[in-house]
Amino acid sequence: MSSAAAVAPSTLDDRLLKTWETGRRLAPVDRAVMLARLVPAAEAESLDVDCASSGLLQRRLFQLRRTLFGSGIVGLAECENCGSTLELTVSVEDVLREAPPPPGPEFQERVGEYDVVFTLPTVADLRDAGEVADTDEARRLLIRRCVARASRDGAETEPEQLPEDLCAALGRRIADLDPLADVVLAAPCRVCGADCAIPLDIGRYVWCEIEAWALRLLDDIHLLARSYGWSERDILALPSDRRRIYVELATC
Repeated sequence: MSSAAAVAPSTLDDRLLKTWETGRRLAPVDRAVMLARLVPAAEAESLDVDCASSGLLQRRLFQLRRTLFGSGIVGLAECENCGSTLELTVSVEDVLREAPPPPGPEFQERVGEYDVVFTLPTVADLRDAGEVADTDEARRLLIRRCVARASRDGAETEPEQLPEDLCAALGRRIADLDPLADVVLAAPCRVCGADCAIPLDIGRYVWCEIEAWALRLLDDIHLLARSYGWSERDILALPSDRRRIYVELATC
């Protein structure tokens, strides 16, 4: 899903520009963690991002998007049936309201003959699993990390000895408990009428907006420095509305 960027608040300009410079060199998951740490304390609950679940990280990124660019998210996608262009609109408030935070740090499920106590995979868990080339080994790593205790008819069972169907059921339950980990928007196609499922990667979406904003800001800095001889620091210190007026005057 592609995005259309707006202007970030001037109080965050310098910090956000430095974040953009750093983020260009990071892997997507590390970039998302860095962005999540930009959310003001008043906008989000206290959270150790590395120890948070993927869904809680996405929640923080939605909150950041609201702080920087507003609540309305507009993007373009392609109909998976006929290839037509779809325009989607969703608000941060709607997304967060429909996907509440997980109710607790630990969960217990009875699946067939097994009782399993488990946690949601954290950002650190997913990062480590992503660095494992073998898919089966990555899955086993996540099982070891997430299953705190497992037993079969009262007898303790090692996480790696759990049957495949139970692990699959556990994966589905984790998805239910942490819905923001994988956000999919429903959109009907106006051309062919198909019901399309459009994934929304909020980390990528916000990063595209920040990058577009940063490049525009650098253009403005270049123009004002050339026109008035001001330093970058002086230009960034200007309130964004006033800076925009100077840009318009410099282009007259």
